[in-house]
Amino acid sequence: MLEEQIAALQQHLELLQAQNDEYKTALSALRPIVSKCLPPRERRKLLQAVTQSKSPLQVQIWRFVLGEVESLHQGHLDLRK
Repeated sequence: MLEEQIAALQQHLELLQAQNDEYKTALSALRPIVSKCLPPRERRKLLQAVTQSKSPLQVQIWRFVLGEVESLHQGHLDLRK
């Protein structure tokens, strides 16, 4: 029974890691589009609005998309949380 649970957890972990990679790819593709379409002033206003209404993880994601941080890994961002 324990071996089956470990195998199921391992399979779930692999699925989460694959999803994490897909999210990182999507966010990395979105970032240059946002930079091109939104002027700096609008990006700052959006970040202020997000900061007031979103969870810390969502704020970290938006900080990356809006160009406030250079890497998804900066600030220990882990989409599996």
